[in-house]
Amino acid sequence: MLVLRRAVREIAQLEAKLDVISAEQVDWVRFADVAKTPAPPVSQRTKANIGQLRDECTWKLMMLYKQHGPLKKLVPLAKWMLEYVKANKGNAGVQGDTLPTMLLGVGLFYQLGGTHAPYDAPELWQAFKFIENAFKNDEAYGNIGPKNTLLGKGVLARICRIRGDDAKCESLLEEIQDWLDGHPLSMSPVDARHMLAEESNWDRPDED
Repeated sequence: MLVLRRAVREIAQLEAKLDVISAEQVDWVRFADVAKTPAPPVSQRTKANIGQLRDECTWKLMMLYKQHGPLKKLVPLAKWMLEYVKANKGNAGVQGDTLPTMLLGVGLFYQLGGTHAPYDAPELWQAFKFIENAFKNDEAYGNIGPKNTLLGKGVLARICRIRGDDAKCESLLEEIQDWLDGHPLSMSPVDARHMLAEESNWDRPDED
């Protein structure tokens, strides 16, 4: 519970800082990792520096939502990250695109209502393709990481179940179970059960 309260507090701080960076309405911005060091006045920052600050802030917020939910709030953050990488790194940004792309697919799935999503919603297939393409593009880099991969595969399995592809769903769930069996100390039993559950506490369509 203490960890969750800290996460909620940090999320609120990061959201406020994003508002500050976006609107450029105040002179000082502080980040969690340099909380005691005042940043230069916004008016003196270059556009690139402000973009970098927002990049760091958005990434941290995205990681918090990924861990604590609600996952549907990943959508605007992942979209901004992808646009920023594309604008500032061009084709070299493909390596850095993989995790935000996967999280965009995850967020879209939960934005549709999770396992309550309509099977014929075009966005459902879009979410599937975002995650699938992220995995394909990450094969040469390994940036997504094993636990993020489990999250993505869990969503793919749920989408397959909604669309009636039970065989693919079961195959993905087996892959998740095999990894968990081989890494029993990698996460808590609660998180492990969440990876394999047909529904989770994040699946509620009325989740804020």
